[in-house]
Amino acid sequence: MATAGKPGELIWNGVNIDSLDVSAAGNVDVTVHSGTSGQWSVVARGRHEFLNSLHCIEDGNVLKLISQPYKSVRGFFGGSKNTIDICTGFTQGVELDAKVSGSGDFTCEPSFQSSRVSVSGSGDIELTDAGNLTCTVSGSGDIAFVSANNANISISGSGDIEAGQLGESASSRSTVPVTQTSVP
Repeated sequence: MATAGKPGELIWNGVNIDSLDVSAAGNVDVTVHSGTSGQWSVVARGRHEFLNSLHCIEDGNVLKLISQPYKSVRGFFGGSKNTIDICTGFTQGVELDAKVSGSGDFTCEPSFQSSRVSVSGSGDIELTDAGNLTCTVSGSGDIAFVSANNANISISGSGDIEAGQLGESASSRSTVPVTQTSVP
């Protein structure tokens, strides 16, 4: 259950997760931080409509965070940016499933053994070590990763994939050419 922080803020806390399932819709920036304490936390900040659209569920060892589409009564201009900060309580996770639809961004610091990420719209996803990676871009969004063991990549639209280092035994299956670059 969420606790109210400052006005325009919700906070969730728990212990012992090793996987994330995040679905972010609309104009929201999600940042995932590493940790070593075994305790996780989620702090969401933003407009009332956005905060009411959030659901945070601890399902066994998986933290599920869902931002459902919402209608802003203030329109597109002015006001504060919607943000979600997640501290995982680990530096190496098992599974990451991240879906960004809309104009938000997703930045992830901890590494994962397996990652499934998708962008639909103009949002961007940045990963460090993605492990066995499946990524899909539809729209103008971009996905960048520092390293992956394997990469299965699909792009439909004008989006880009910036691939860092692939493992020695990695094979990249792609429906489009992928640029392999050095990602900071």
